[in-house]
Amino acid sequence: MKASFGEPEYTPVERSVARPTLEINGMWGGFQGQGVKTVIPHEAFAKITCRLAANQDPEKIRELVKAHIYRVAPDYVDVFVEDLPGSAYPYQLPAEHTSVVTLQRILEQTTGKHVAFERNGGTVPVMGMLRQTLGVETITVGASQKDERAHAPNEFLRLENFYWLQEVVCMYLEELPGALRK
Repeated sequence: MKASFGEPEYTPVERSVARPTLEINGMWGGFQGQGVKTVIPHEAFAKITCRLAANQDPEKIRELVKAHIYRVAPDYVDVFVEDLPGSAYPYQLPAEHTSVVTLQRILEQTTGKHVAFERNGGTVPVMGMLRQTLGVETITVGASQKDERAHAPNEFLRLENFYWLQEVVCMYLEELPGALRK
């Protein structure tokens, strides 16, 4: 990416993982075969998805996007919006939540370094489901380093980080109940 854009009150990382988006996953229309045809296409298609931010309702956003598409379509175009299955309630744990503060303290204790948190994940469906159905807050922590290429070809995880994370989780589970009672 040559430049960052978006809401100036959020960092580029926050904009890329924790703010609302509308993505055009693909567009197609007209002749798709080999060679060239001077044919005006009678159909065009686009597939879009949205990443939602905290407190957005998936059904409301779906209806707002559909209404906008119908509103801006020219009168001479027939528009059909097909709802595809799948949606999720977004989730964002407040940065000052006791579980975050406790985890930060443990990470700093085990590494001997200041820990900077980075919002990540965007819409992770199970997180919103747990809040919606059980009313509980959840937290995730990973052990991978940036050079381990998570979710990319040839991703890997250093075993020493896996073992370290086990220690962190055990310490977290021991300390969190007391921290929550305060």
